[in-house]
Amino acid sequence: MSELTISLPENLYQKLTALATENGFSTSQYITYLLIQQLNSDKSIEKVSEPAIAQQKKFTELLETLGKVSQEETEIILKAREQVDPDEGLTSEIIARFQQKILECKKH
Repeated sequence: MSELTISLPENLYQKLTALATENGFSTSQYITYLLIQQLNSDKSIEKVSEPAIAQQKKFTELLETLGKVSQEETEIILKAREQVDPDEGLTSEIIARFQQKILECKKH
């Protein structure tokens, strides 16, 4: 088997590690699985431009600078926000899917 060393943004590495653990794999096994899935799919990968990469890096740095907000702080902020009616196109099914995704994120 060949070996490959790559550099990943910390947040991507953490996400891959968490997903690997959830699925019962090592990080290396999980990345290999994802690569195989991508190679076997009909989807093509588009090259990301250098400005887009630079923008992503700046955004990641900004997020790291801002730090993390605790669950308690998040709930206070959400309770204080202005409540608005959803767009007409935002169906109850879509809202339910968003709510499910939020619950899944809270578990991680």
